[in-house]
Amino acid sequence: MSNAPTNTPRLAAASTEMMFCPYCGREQVSVGCCEACRGLFDPLSKQATQNAMGPWFVRNEDRPFQPGCSYETLLQLIGKGRVMPETVIRGPTTGQFWCRASLAPGVGHLFGRCHSCDFGVSPTDRVCPRCGASFAAPRERQDLGLGPIHALPSQPPNGTAQRPLSDATPARVRVSASPPRQQQPIRPASPRATLSHRPIEPARAVPGPTPTAKIASQVTRPASATAPDTAARTMRRRLDHLRMILLSIVIANIILIVLAVVVVAVFRSDIADLLGGGVEETQPSSDVLPAAPVVEPIRDAAPTDPVEPVSTE
Repeated sequence: MSNAPTNTPRLAAASTEMMFCPYCGREQVSVGCCEACRGLFDPLSKQATQNAMGPWFVRNEDRPFQPGCSYETLLQLIGKGRVMPETVIRGPTTGQFWCRASLAPGVGHLFGRCHSCDFGVSPTDRVCPRCGASFAAPRERQDLGLGPIHALPSQPPNGTAQRPLSDATPARVRVSASPPRQQQPIRPASPRATLSHRPIEPARAVPGPTPTAKIASQVTRPASATAPDTAARTMRRRLDHLRMILLSIVIANIILIVLAVVVVAVFRSDIADLLGGGVEETQPSSDVLPAAPVVEPIRDAAPTDPVEPVSTE
């Protein structure tokens, strides 16, 4: 009786089929869709999801195990507003390192700003008119944008990690039955022979860049390849900008002249008064009485006789 309750769940678990979600890796009972990411398990859904896969990844804490998407799918997510300038992404142009979408080359200009100098640009521009940074992004789904392998201080020059001594396989020693040969003494060479017969070292083969490194160099340094076109476009835009400034100045001067002529025509009398001093001659008023004429005294025409003195004789 005690073993019956324990054996029943085991038989039920064995009868159910467990499987992994092909999109997020969740282990669950085989049903029509995933319980976490809601992805369908039918062949058409798997093929459609694989067609949209690519080297671009969008950081999402709710779905941390979702696969990457292609550049075209990323453009659709930006158009729907699901990827914003503050969204954290990574892809071929970032070397598969996480960064904000506004700072990712090939993606930042889609939000109206240059990823390098933060200058206002159009989503249809190919290069920045200020700094000349390229807005190109690889469209190949298989290109991760990884850089070339460089040797680290703890690694040999060929880029392979050095094995620890404990894991190294012991070298096989071949023992021969014949006695060892006696080596003849080497005679020192003369100085002339040393100078004339100098051993020639074999040329070392320089490893060429891999196709992935070539694509990465083209993606990370596109400005050097398009430097002449970028300089010409920048010069043309500056000339157009100067022409617009000069045309605006000429139009502003014409408007000012027209306004000055209108003001002079309307306020002509006031301006004449201001220039003339504004002093008007006063007219005599009719209410003021005229001054009385001065009457001179009338004098006699005949002179008076002088009084003769009385003599005493």
